[in-house]
Amino acid sequence: MAAEDSKAVVRRFYEVVWEQGNLTAIDDLFAEEFINHDPGPHSADREGFKEYVTWALQNSGYRPTIDDMIAEADKVAVRITGRGRIKRKILGLTVADAPFAQRGIVIWRIAGGKIAERWAIWEQ
Repeated sequence: MAAEDSKAVVRRFYEVVWEQGNLTAIDDLFAEEFINHDPGPHSADREGFKEYVTWALQNSGYRPTIDDMIAEADKVAVRITGRGRIKRKILGLTVADAPFAQRGIVIWRIAGGKIAERWAIWEQ
């Protein structure tokens, strides 16, 4: 698969899943054997990634912006800035509701036209 085609798959993921909130597109864009090497509290498979995206959209309104995208062979590296709102409630009372921005680098591996693996590192 050409580097530009791989970039198009990743760009489509950001547009359809994050911008439009279409979680079912993950089934079309991700390989069944997808592995997330940065799963956080979710499982490292495709279902766990859907749970992560659902959580991020519902709890913070998180939206990433692509700052740079570079592709070589089967890998696509994306420098992103994610924005949302930190929302914390304790006993039903809102104790935090503030905007945030987080920068990171995400590397995607594409296989057979689908996203097969993900690695991510975030600013602290």
